[in-house]
Amino acid sequence: MPLSEGSALDRLLELVPPSLRDAEGAIRYQLPAYEPADIEKLVLMVRALSDSRCLDIAYRDAKGRSSARKVEILRLVNYAGSWYCVAYDRSKAELRTFRLSRLARASLSKDKADTRIDQAEVERFLGSSYGMFKGSGDKKATMRFYGRALPIVQGELWHPDQERSEGIDRDRGNYIELSVPVSRWEEILGRVLRFGADAEPVSPAVFRELWKEEIARMAAVSAADRRKV
Repeated sequence: MPLSEGSALDRLLELVPPSLRDAEGAIRYQLPAYEPADIEKLVLMVRALSDSRCLDIAYRDAKGRSSARKVEILRLVNYAGSWYCVAYDRSKAELRTFRLSRLARASLSKDKADTRIDQAEVERFLGSSYGMFKGSGDKKATMRFYGRALPIVQGELWHPDQERSEGIDRDRGNYIELSVPVSRWEEILGRVLRFGADAEPVSPAVFRELWKEEIARMAAVSAADRRKV
């Protein structure tokens, strides 16, 4: 587990009936990759939650740009092996998602958290779109999956509001078409690219063009590598 306390797990194991304890060693939970938890930052966030205090942070976005924020922590989420917090960003006056590994600094503020955002609104925000970086979920990404990707996607739930249909392409055979609400394209694009040629975006056009551009970039890197040989 990305974050665990050994003695707590030992106490939990004591509650397992003796007849089932031999099976414990045969059960594993693994992630293909995860970011080691920054315990100090997690403790600060839990303390900010419990004491209803703001957190002053220095944050780097995905492009490396730094900014100072005062935030009110509302949720801590481990998503795909990485820790995130959903917080009310006072400077933006809206809910935002922050990745803990991008926090350069964090400290408890003297200011009390006074946001009147209710729990239902936070849950709506978390469920608004595919991926961890949320928004309005006002876009819809539609993709088709063929070949080896088809049985994999058939058994997966990408989003509670996903739409799925099946069809047959004259050239490529059977496919599953999946549509999910999104706020940003980066995460869903990466998920599609993982399936290689067995997946492709269908709509909207901007999503398909981003996919083509990334394929072209990969092809250029491959061509340059061949020229070096």
